[in-house]
Amino acid sequence: NKSEHPTLAMSVELESVFLQLCGGSTAMMDALTFVQLFHDADLIDRNLTPANVEMIFAHAKSSDKQHLDFPHFLSALLMAAECKYGNEASEAVLRLEDAIIDCGRKFTDSFHHE
Repeated sequence: NKSEHPTLAMSVELESVFLQLCGGSTAMMDALTFVQLFHDADLIDRNLTPANVEMIFAHAKSSDKQHLDFPHFLSALLMAAECKYGNEASEAVLRLEDAIIDCGRKFTDSFHHE
């Protein structure tokens, strides 16, 4: 439901980062990549631990899948934002989104400079 996370749903840049991290050939993210994204974006702390991120991934994915598509990725980010920053949802989502987009830019820059 787009009304639940309008800021995330409208982010073309966030979708671009998602697709880069998925490797381009598939628009599905595995648990390892999801957890690594939170490490790379410096989002792991005492409020949002690797175990929390793994549980969020498991909860957000479809029960018959082992990967996240983009809509489920958005749902997972919303859950992660609430876990990390508390219940100020819109502010939390923006902070998390900014960190992930910045991480994606660094990934793209390092990829193009190799």
